[in-house]
Amino acid sequence: MDAPDIAEVESGGGGLPGSPWTPNPSSSPTGNPADMPDPPSGWGETPSDPPGAGVGSGLGPRDSSAQQASVTLGDYGFGKSPYQS
Repeated sequence: MDAPDIAEVESGGGGLPGSPWTPNPSSSPTGNPADMPDPPSGWGETPSDPPGAGVGSGLGPRDSSAQQASVTLGDYGFGKSPYQS
């Protein structure tokens, strides 16, 4: 299975995530995830940007998976990253 493209992640109610970056904060009235309502309007439209160096949430799973798959064990070393530009 390929990693998802963030732009293609389906979200909403019925057990789906609330947005590509967040779970749905709504609760199912019956306890069945299929009965979960849509998230509040505007929920999770902007991903958070975690502190620190790097691209953070700006790099989607498809892109990060491709980068990680291209690296071999010999590419890692103390104090260096194969992802630095």
